[in-house]
Amino acid sequence: MRQSYSIYPPAYELTIRCYGTRLHGSPKGSVSYYQNEYGTPMVSPNDDLMETMRHRMKQKPYSWDKTKRLIVRDSVVEVCRYRIWNLFALHVRTNHLHALVGAPSPPEPVMNDFKRYTSRNLNLAGVDPTGRRRWAGHGSTKYLWTRERFLEALNYVLYQQGPWMEVLVDSALIKREFGIDLPPDMRGIQKWLEEIQRSRDRTGRDRW
Repeated sequence: MRQSYSIYPPAYELTIRCYGTRLHGSPKGSVSYYQNEYGTPMVSPNDDLMETMRHRMKQKPYSWDKTKRLIVRDSVVEVCRYRIWNLFALHVRTNHLHALVGAPSPPEPVMNDFKRYTSRNLNLAGVDPTGRRRWAGHGSTKYLWTRERFLEALNYVLYQQGPWMEVLVDSALIKREFGIDLPPDMRGIQKWLEEIQRSRDRTGRDRW
């Protein structure tokens, strides 16, 4: 991995959810404005809190069909190129996205720009009614300081989300920034990551 003296990690794992799709109190957990720091507990499951949050919603939950997901994907690519951020991997689902991205800033401005560019392009495409709420209040931010953490996040983003939807992987960028040679195809990447995990389980260290 490249030597870096930045106060920021080489990559973040960002998860951004659509409006109303993961309410506080959910059994799966959630993050809030006050509980979003890496390594800190999420908002605990709470049926009463979840019901209260549901009653406070001004609109129905929002989601992305195929057309919208392509706009979301292209918007994230656009802002990363404009800002000169490293977009290592991206997976756009029906109600959330996962991105592995490197940027010389805290993760919050990155998430805000993802939302801003995407909303602008969705508005230009005319796929939503005026005033549609699209985003959950914050998002999940994980700091990936090591190759081990990066590979764990890559495996999660690509292969633990169900059937692939809108997926991007920049193998050349990953090699440049992390010194990792990925196989040339997606199935090969999956098998390689599984072998890395098996090797780590056997030896307690990475196979580099």
